[in-house]
Amino acid sequence: MADGVLIEVQQVAKTYKSSEGEEVEALNDVGFKVRRRDFLSIIGPSGCGKSTLLHIIGGLISPSSGRVLIDKKPVSGPESKQIAWVFQENTLLPWRNALK
Repeated sequence: MADGVLIEVQQVAKTYKSSEGEEVEALNDVGFKVRRRDFLSIIGPSGCGKSTLLHIIGGLISPSSGRVLIDKKPVSGPESKQIAWVFQENTLLPWRNALK
């Protein structure tokens, strides 16, 4: 990692099929590098592809095209021990709270 790049997103695109069978483009040609000690914020309006991009970086879904590298290795699934994921919604025990 001589150049200090920790995460590299290369020309990532993601297309979904709608319930009507139409293609919906969530991401198109997204690319950036994150170096060690960088601070990155991904912002945008609802529905612009932020969560889709994070799911691709985390290996939870595959891009339609392009790729993501972490420490110069392609992300092919959620097996990386360098990535932690915390979901926005209660996904494990939705009926529990912090006190219980």
